[in-house]
Amino acid sequence: MILIGMFALGILLNINEIGFAKSQDVYIDGDHGRLAAVLQTPDGQEKYPLVMIMHGFTLNKEFPLLTELANNLEEYGIASIRFDFNGHGKSEGRFQDMTVLNEIEDAKCVYNYVNNLPQVSSVSMAGHSQGGVVTSMTAGILGTQKIKGIALMAPAAVLREDAIRGISFGKQYDSLNPPKTIEIMDGLKLGANYVKTAQTLPIYETASQYQGMAFMIHGTGDTIVPYTYSLRMPDTPCDRGGSQGGIRLRLQQTGHREKGNHRQCGAYPQDTLRHHFLAGGKTAARKRDGGVGGHGAGLHRRERPHRPRPSGIPETVRWAGGKVRCRQGQVR
Repeated sequence: MILIGMFALGILLNINEIGFAKSQDVYIDGDHGRLAAVLQTPDGQEKYPLVMIMHGFTLNKEFPLLTELANNLEEYGIASIRFDFNGHGKSEGRFQDMTVLNEIEDAKCVYNYVNNLPQVSSVSMAGHSQGGVVTSMTAGILGTQKIKGIALMAPAAVLREDAIRGISFGKQYDSLNPPKTIEIMDGLKLGANYVKTAQTLPIYETASQYQGMAFMIHGTGDTIVPYTYSLRMPDTPCDRGGSQGGIRLRLQQTGHREKGNHRQCGAYPQDTLRHHFLAGGKTAARKRDGGVGGHGAGLHRRERPHRPRPSGIPETVRWAGGKVRCRQGQVR
Protein backbone atom coordinates (compact mmCIF):
# COMPACT_ATOMS: atom_id res chain seq x y z
CA MET A 1 0.00 0.00 0.00
CA ILE A 2 2.98 2.32 0.58
CA LEU A 3 3.98 1.88 -3.06
CA ILE A 4 0.46 2.73 -4.19
CA GLY A 5 0.51 5.90 -2.10
CA MET A 6 3.86 6.96 -3.51
CA PHE A 7 2.60 6.77 -7.07
CA ALA A 8 -0.68 8.48 -6.19
CA LEU A 9 1.37 11.39 -4.83
CA GLY A 10 3.38 11.52 -8.03
CA ILE A 11 6.77 10.70 -6.52
CA LEU A 12 8.88 10.01 -9.59
CA LEU A 13 12.52 9.11 -10.10
CA ASN A 14 14.66 11.56 -12.07
CA ILE A 15 15.16 10.08 -15.51
CA ASN A 16 18.29 12.14 -16.08
CA GLU A 17 20.01 10.60 -13.09
CA ILE A 18 18.93 6.97 -13.44
CA GLY A 19 19.34 4.89 -16.58
CA PHE A 20 16.01 3.12 -16.27
CA ALA A 21 13.37 5.31 -14.66
CA LYS A 22 10.75 3.59 -12.60
CA SER A 23 8.21 6.20 -13.57
CA GLN A 24 8.24 9.08 -16.03
CA ASP A 25 5.70 11.79 -16.82
CA VAL A 26 5.03 12.00 -20.55
CA TYR A 27 2.59 14.03 -22.65
CA ILE A 28 1.00 12.75 -25.83
CA ASP A 29 -1.07 14.62 -28.40
CA GLY A 30 -4.60 13.25 -28.19
CA ASP A 31 -7.91 13.89 -29.90
CA HIS A 32 -8.80 16.93 -27.74
CA GLY A 33 -5.39 18.22 -26.67
CA ARG A 34 -2.42 16.83 -24.80
CA LEU A 35 -2.85 13.71 -22.69
CA ALA A 36 -1.02 13.40 -19.37
CA ALA A 37 0.51 9.95 -18.92
CA VAL A 38 2.86 7.99 -16.68
CA LEU A 39 5.27 5.59 -18.36
CA GLN A 40 6.41 2.94 -15.87
CA THR A 41 9.26 0.66 -16.91
CA PRO A 42 11.14 -2.27 -15.34
CA ASP A 43 14.73 -1.91 -14.17
CA GLY A 44 17.63 -3.10 -16.26
CA GLN A 45 15.87 -4.37 -19.38
CA GLU A 46 16.63 -3.32 -22.94
CA LYS A 47 13.34 -4.79 -24.21
CA TYR A 48 10.05 -5.28 -22.46
CA PRO A 49 6.35 -5.87 -23.22
CA LEU A 50 4.04 -2.98 -22.36
CA VAL A 51 0.43 -2.68 -21.21
CA MET A 52 -1.71 0.39 -21.84
CA ILE A 53 -3.90 0.99 -18.77
CA MET A 54 -7.16 2.94 -19.20
CA HIS A 55 -9.31 4.45 -16.45
CA GLY A 56 -13.07 4.67 -16.20
CA PHE A 57 -15.73 7.37 -16.43
CA THR A 58 -14.89 10.45 -14.23
CA LEU A 59 -11.76 8.73 -12.87
CA ASN A 60 -8.09 9.22 -13.79
CA LYS A 61 -4.80 7.38 -14.14
CA GLU A 62 -4.14 7.47 -10.37
CA PHE A 63 -7.16 5.33 -9.47
CA PRO A 64 -5.68 2.81 -6.96
CA LEU A 65 -6.72 -0.27 -8.95
CA LEU A 66 -4.72 1.01 -11.92
CA THR A 67 -1.60 2.03 -10.00
CA GLU A 68 -1.64 -1.35 -8.27
CA LEU A 69 -1.84 -3.09 -11.64
CA ALA A 70 1.04 -1.00 -12.99
CA ASN A 71 3.20 -1.77 -9.96
CA ASN A 72 2.46 -5.50 -10.22
CA LEU A 73 3.35 -5.56 -13.91
CA GLU A 74 6.59 -3.66 -13.40
CA GLU A 75 7.76 -6.11 -10.76
CA TYR A 76 7.61 -8.85 -13.38
CA GLY A 77 9.45 -7.04 -16.12
CA ILE A 78 6.37 -5.61 -17.85
CA ALA A 79 6.14 -1.91 -18.59
CA SER A 80 2.92 0.10 -18.57
CA ILE A 81 1.57 3.44 -19.56
CA ARG A 82 -1.51 4.80 -17.82
CA PHE A 83 -3.01 8.06 -18.97
CA ASP A 84 -5.84 10.50 -18.40
CA PHE A 85 -8.41 10.64 -21.19
CA ASN A 86 -9.35 14.05 -22.55
CA GLY A 87 -11.29 16.09 -20.02
CA HIS A 88 -10.03 13.94 -17.13
CA GLY A 89 -7.23 14.31 -14.60
CA LYS A 90 -4.32 16.38 -15.86
CA SER A 91 -5.12 16.01 -19.56
CA GLU A 92 -6.39 18.87 -21.68
CA GLY A 93 -9.94 19.21 -22.93
CA ARG A 94 -13.33 19.70 -21.31
CA PHE A 95 -15.18 16.85 -19.65
CA GLN A 96 -18.38 17.87 -21.42
CA ASP A 97 -16.70 17.33 -24.80
CA MET A 98 -15.61 13.79 -23.92
CA THR A 99 -17.23 10.84 -25.73
CA VAL A 100 -16.36 7.18 -25.95
CA LEU A 101 -15.44 7.71 -29.58
CA ASN A 102 -12.89 10.42 -28.87
CA GLU A 103 -11.52 8.35 -25.99
CA ILE A 104 -10.89 5.61 -28.55
CA GLU A 105 -9.01 8.18 -30.61
CA ASP A 106 -6.99 9.06 -27.49
CA ALA A 107 -6.16 5.38 -27.01
CA LYS A 108 -5.02 5.08 -30.61
CA CYS A 109 -2.73 8.10 -30.13
CA VAL A 110 -1.20 6.49 -27.04
CA TYR A 111 -0.77 3.22 -28.94
CA ASN A 112 1.11 5.02 -31.72
CA TYR A 113 3.36 6.62 -29.12
CA VAL A 114 4.31 3.42 -27.28
CA ASN A 115 4.53 1.34 -30.44
CA ASN A 116 7.29 3.65 -31.64
CA LEU A 117 9.34 3.26 -28.46
CA PRO A 118 12.39 1.12 -29.36
CA GLN A 119 12.34 -0.78 -26.04
CA VAL A 120 8.74 -2.02 -26.41
CA SER A 121 8.48 -5.58 -27.74
CA SER A 122 4.67 -5.89 -27.69
CA VAL A 123 1.61 -3.91 -26.66
CA SER A 124 -1.39 -5.15 -24.66
CA MET A 125 -4.29 -3.22 -23.15
CA ALA A 126 -6.19 -3.18 -19.86
CA GLY A 127 -9.17 -1.02 -18.95
CA HIS A 128 -11.61 -0.48 -16.10
CA SER A 129 -15.30 0.43 -16.52
CA GLN A 130 -15.67 2.79 -19.50
CA GLY A 131 -11.95 2.26 -20.04
CA GLY A 132 -12.79 -1.42 -20.51
CA VAL A 133 -15.21 -0.52 -23.29
CA VAL A 134 -12.54 1.69 -24.90
CA THR A 135 -10.02 -1.14 -24.54
CA SER A 136 -12.24 -3.74 -26.20
CA MET A 137 -13.26 -1.45 -29.06
CA THR A 138 -9.76 -0.10 -29.68
CA ALA A 139 -8.38 -3.64 -29.76
CA GLY A 140 -11.08 -4.55 -32.26
CA ILE A 141 -10.13 -1.59 -34.45
CA LEU A 142 -6.35 -2.09 -34.26
CA GLY A 143 -6.54 -5.87 -34.53
CA THR A 144 -4.85 -8.92 -33.11
CA GLN A 145 -1.60 -8.35 -35.00
CA LYS A 146 -1.05 -5.09 -33.11
CA ILE A 147 -2.54 -5.91 -29.70
CA LYS A 148 -1.08 -8.91 -27.87
CA GLY A 149 -3.92 -9.29 -25.39
CA ILE A 150 -6.56 -7.38 -23.42
CA ALA A 151 -7.81 -7.37 -19.83
CA LEU A 152 -11.20 -5.87 -19.05
CA MET A 153 -12.17 -4.93 -15.48
CA ALA A 154 -15.94 -4.47 -15.15
CA PRO A 155 -16.30 -3.14 -18.73
CA ALA A 156 -19.19 -0.66 -18.77
CA ALA A 157 -21.07 -1.94 -21.81
CA VAL A 158 -24.24 -0.80 -20.02
CA LEU A 159 -23.46 2.78 -21.09
CA ARG A 160 -25.24 2.36 -24.43
CA GLU A 161 -28.49 1.21 -22.83
CA ASP A 162 -28.18 3.90 -20.15
CA ALA A 163 -27.99 6.54 -22.90
CA ILE A 164 -31.00 5.04 -24.66
CA ARG A 165 -32.97 5.02 -21.39
CA GLY A 166 -31.89 8.58 -20.63
CA ILE A 167 -30.04 8.06 -17.37
CA SER A 168 -26.42 8.66 -16.39
CA PHE A 169 -25.11 8.42 -12.84
CA GLY A 170 -28.66 8.60 -11.56
CA LYS A 171 -29.49 11.76 -13.52
CA GLN A 172 -32.43 11.41 -15.91
CA TYR A 173 -32.94 13.33 -19.14
CA ASP A 174 -34.84 13.20 -22.41
CA SER A 175 -32.87 10.63 -24.39
CA LEU A 176 -34.47 11.70 -27.68
CA ASN A 177 -33.56 15.32 -27.13
CA PRO A 178 -30.80 15.47 -24.51
CA PRO A 179 -29.90 18.88 -23.08
CA LYS A 180 -26.64 20.55 -24.09
CA THR A 181 -25.10 19.51 -20.79
CA ILE A 182 -26.15 17.22 -17.93
CA GLU A 183 -24.68 17.90 -14.49
CA ILE A 184 -23.91 14.52 -13.02
CA MET A 185 -21.67 14.98 -9.98
CA ASP A 186 -19.27 17.42 -8.33
CA GLY A 187 -19.94 20.05 -10.98
CA LEU A 188 -19.04 17.71 -13.85
CA LYS A 189 -21.24 18.18 -16.90
CA LEU A 190 -21.84 15.48 -19.48
CA GLY A 191 -22.27 16.75 -23.02
CA ALA A 192 -25.20 15.94 -25.30
CA ASN A 193 -22.80 14.48 -27.86
CA TYR A 194 -21.72 11.83 -25.35
CA VAL A 195 -25.32 10.67 -25.05
CA LYS A 196 -26.05 10.77 -28.80
CA THR A 197 -22.92 8.84 -29.77
CA ALA A 198 -23.35 6.33 -26.93
CA GLN A 199 -26.86 5.45 -28.12
CA THR A 200 -25.54 3.93 -31.33
CA LEU A 201 -22.14 2.78 -30.06
CA PRO A 202 -21.30 -0.63 -31.62
CA ILE A 203 -19.56 -1.98 -28.51
CA TYR A 204 -19.94 -5.72 -28.98
CA GLU A 205 -19.76 -5.56 -32.77
CA THR A 206 -16.41 -3.74 -32.68
CA ALA A 207 -15.02 -5.81 -29.81
CA SER A 208 -15.80 -9.00 -31.73
CA GLN A 209 -13.22 -8.03 -34.35
CA TYR A 210 -10.45 -8.67 -31.83
CA GLN A 211 -9.45 -12.33 -32.00
CA GLY A 212 -6.67 -12.57 -29.42
CA MET A 213 -6.67 -13.58 -25.76
CA ALA A 214 -9.06 -11.62 -23.55
CA PHE A 215 -9.51 -11.69 -19.80
CA MET A 216 -12.40 -10.16 -17.86
CA ILE A 217 -13.07 -9.67 -14.17
CA HIS A 218 -16.46 -8.47 -12.97
CA GLY A 219 -18.15 -8.19 -9.59
CA THR A 220 -21.43 -9.98 -9.05
CA GLY A 221 -22.33 -7.20 -6.62
CA ASP A 222 -21.79 -4.49 -9.25
CA THR A 223 -24.94 -2.34 -9.34
CA ILE A 224 -23.47 0.30 -11.68
CA VAL A 225 -22.53 -2.17 -14.42
CA PRO A 226 -24.23 -5.56 -13.84
CA TYR A 227 -21.93 -8.51 -14.53
CA THR A 228 -24.38 -9.80 -17.15
CA TYR A 229 -22.97 -7.22 -19.57
CA SER A 230 -19.63 -9.02 -19.43
CA LEU A 231 -21.39 -12.30 -20.22
CA ARG A 232 -22.50 -10.72 -23.51
CA MET A 233 -18.96 -9.92 -24.60
CA PRO A 234 -18.18 -11.75 -27.86
CA ASP A 235 -15.96 -14.81 -27.59
CA THR A 236 -12.59 -15.17 -29.25
CA PRO A 237 -11.33 -18.50 -30.61
CA CYS A 238 -10.26 -21.23 -28.21
CA ASP A 239 -6.54 -21.74 -27.71
CA ARG A 240 -5.57 -25.01 -29.37
CA GLY A 241 -1.84 -24.62 -28.99
CA GLY A 242 -1.57 -21.75 -31.47
CA SER A 243 -1.28 -18.02 -30.99
CA GLN A 244 -4.99 -17.41 -30.70
CA GLY A 245 -6.69 -17.25 -27.35
CA GLY A 246 -10.08 -17.28 -25.70
CA ILE A 247 -12.03 -15.31 -23.15
CA ARG A 248 -11.28 -15.94 -19.51
CA LEU A 249 -13.93 -14.50 -17.24
CA ARG A 250 -13.62 -14.29 -13.47
CA LEU A 251 -16.71 -13.33 -11.50
CA GLN A 252 -16.03 -11.97 -8.05
CA GLN A 253 -18.28 -10.94 -5.18
CA THR A 254 -17.40 -7.24 -5.30
CA GLY A 255 -18.91 -3.99 -6.53
CA HIS A 256 -17.86 -1.61 -9.30
CA ARG A 257 -15.33 0.55 -7.43
CA GLU A 258 -14.68 -1.72 -4.47
CA LYS A 259 -12.69 0.23 -1.90
CA GLY A 260 -9.95 -1.63 -0.06
CA ASN A 261 -9.95 -4.48 -2.58
CA HIS A 262 -7.81 -2.99 -5.34
CA ARG A 263 -4.79 -5.19 -4.67
CA GLN A 264 -6.79 -8.38 -5.06
CA CYS A 265 -8.75 -7.17 -8.12
CA GLY A 266 -5.59 -5.85 -9.78
CA ALA A 267 -3.82 -9.16 -9.29
CA TYR A 268 -6.05 -11.20 -11.58
CA PRO A 269 -5.61 -9.22 -14.82
CA GLN A 270 -1.89 -8.88 -14.02
CA ASP A 271 -1.62 -12.64 -13.59
CA THR A 272 -3.35 -13.28 -16.90
CA LEU A 273 -1.38 -10.63 -18.77
CA ARG A 274 1.85 -12.13 -17.53
CA HIS A 275 1.03 -15.80 -18.11
CA HIS A 276 -0.98 -15.61 -21.31
CA PHE A 277 -0.09 -12.43 -23.14
CA LEU A 278 3.40 -11.35 -22.32
CA ALA A 279 5.79 -14.29 -22.41
CA GLY A 280 9.32 -13.02 -22.32
CA GLY A 281 9.08 -10.61 -19.43
CA LYS A 282 11.54 -11.42 -16.65
CA THR A 283 10.32 -13.35 -13.63
CA ALA A 284 11.30 -11.39 -10.57
CA ALA A 285 10.81 -12.15 -6.92
CA ARG A 286 7.89 -10.41 -5.32
CA LYS A 287 8.84 -7.14 -3.60
CA ARG A 288 5.92 -7.41 -1.25
CA ASP A 289 5.48 -10.33 1.11
CA GLY A 290 2.61 -12.72 0.63
CA GLY A 291 2.35 -12.65 -3.18
CA VAL A 292 -0.19 -10.76 -5.23
CA GLY A 293 -3.37 -9.97 -3.38
CA GLY A 294 -2.08 -11.66 -0.25
CA HIS A 295 -2.55 -15.11 -1.77
CA GLY A 296 0.84 -16.26 -0.57
CA ALA A 297 1.78 -18.21 -3.67
CA GLY A 298 3.07 -15.31 -5.78
CA LEU A 299 2.62 -15.07 -9.52
CA HIS A 300 5.28 -17.60 -10.42
CA ARG A 301 2.62 -20.16 -9.55
CA ARG A 302 -0.76 -20.41 -11.26
CA GLU A 303 -2.47 -22.35 -8.47
CA ARG A 304 -4.88 -20.42 -6.31
CA PRO A 305 -6.47 -21.51 -3.03
CA HIS A 306 -10.13 -22.48 -3.15
CA ARG A 307 -12.54 -19.55 -3.01
CA PRO A 308 -16.30 -19.56 -2.59
CA ARG A 309 -17.95 -19.06 -5.98
CA PRO A 310 -20.96 -16.78 -6.46
CA SER A 311 -24.20 -18.71 -6.55
CA GLY A 312 -26.64 -18.58 -9.43
CA ILE A 313 -23.94 -18.16 -12.10
CA PRO A 314 -23.78 -20.53 -15.08
CA GLU A 315 -20.98 -23.07 -14.62
CA THR A 316 -19.59 -22.21 -18.05
CA VAL A 317 -18.53 -18.76 -16.87
CA ARG A 318 -17.13 -19.60 -13.47
CA TRP A 319 -13.39 -19.34 -13.01
CA ALA A 320 -12.49 -22.71 -11.53
CA GLY A 321 -9.09 -24.08 -12.38
CA GLY A 322 -8.77 -21.83 -15.42
CA LYS A 323 -11.98 -22.60 -17.27
CA VAL A 324 -12.34 -20.81 -20.56
CA ARG A 325 -15.60 -19.73 -22.19
CA CYS A 326 -15.20 -20.24 -25.92
CA ARG A 327 -17.17 -19.60 -29.06
CA GLN A 328 -17.68 -23.35 -29.48
CA GLY A 329 -19.21 -23.56 -26.02
CA GLN A 330 -16.39 -25.67 -24.62
CA VAL A 331 -15.19 -25.32 -21.07
CA ARG A 332 -11.86 -26.52 -19.80
